[in-house]
Amino acid sequence: RNIPSSSSWSAQVVSLGAANACGNDIERKTIQVIVNDECSGAIAITAGLSPTYSNSGATTSSVWSCAAGGNDVWFVYRPPCAGSVTVDTCTGTNYDSALEAFGGPCSQLITLDCNDDSCALASRVAFPVVGNQNYYLRVGGWQGDQ
Repeated sequence: RNIPSSSSWSAQVVSLGAANACGNDIERKTIQVIVNDECSGAIAITAGLSPTYSNSGATTSSVWSCAAGGNDVWFVYRPPCAGSVTVDTCTGTNYDSALEAFGGPCSQLITLDCNDDSCALASRVAFPVVGNQNYYLRVGGWQGDQ
């Protein structure tokens, strides 16, 4: 069953039952499931400031094209019009991040920009966009930093 969650993870209760001649027992544990651990679960973001998210417990989706990123989480941005977009992790953090932007569907991602350490240890990417198309962003910690 679902437990109240943040926007980047949800808590799930998992039950395991066992039975034999001596009786039966059910063990229930709450586990954290990161909903945006892969591209297919990307969380939608809008222009402007976004809430704080965590990559704690996330896995590494694939090899990074520009950085030793790891424990990455995914976001999707759909611009209302054509232009250019700049995304960064620079404000209000000393988190050592890596950031990669993609075009295309999750099954055929094309790297548009990738960065590690554009603003101190934080990262910034910039890329042209077409209106009303999805662009995916992968944020991870340098060498798996969480």
